[in-house]
Amino acid sequence: MPLAHAIPHALRHEAMLGHIGIMASPQASHQVWKPLVQWLESH
Repeated sequence: MPLAHAIPHALRHEAMLGHIGIMASPQASHQVWKPLVQWLESH
């Protein structure tokens, strides 16, 4: 969070998953990967 606060206009997304969960959890697609793809496509 400190880095996001230090960067002007930073967008921060918090997934309620741990570091393994962002890769292996059934919720990872909905909470992490779809928002990331949408952000990448819009930029």
